[in-house]
Amino acid sequence: MVRDDAASRSVWLDGETGALAGMAADTLAIECSTLGLDWCLRLSRHVASYRVQFLDAPVDGSRPQAEPISLFI
Repeated sequence: MVRDDAASRSVWLDGETGALAGMAADTLAIECSTLGLDWCLRLSRHVASYRVQFLDAPVDGSRPQAEPISLFI
């Protein structure tokens, strides 16, 4: 889970450290950040180009909800 679209883009697509580059075909990529719809759609297309399945599963809440372990999916 990351803060925003830009952070998600870096985590998934960075050329040297991006998670997607290290994923094998036919695996599942799960994105749990709260992101914009446009970025989620673009990310799902990037993921599909790697023959990886994509699941957008955002979590409702932030640090105040995370500390007492009360986030919701």
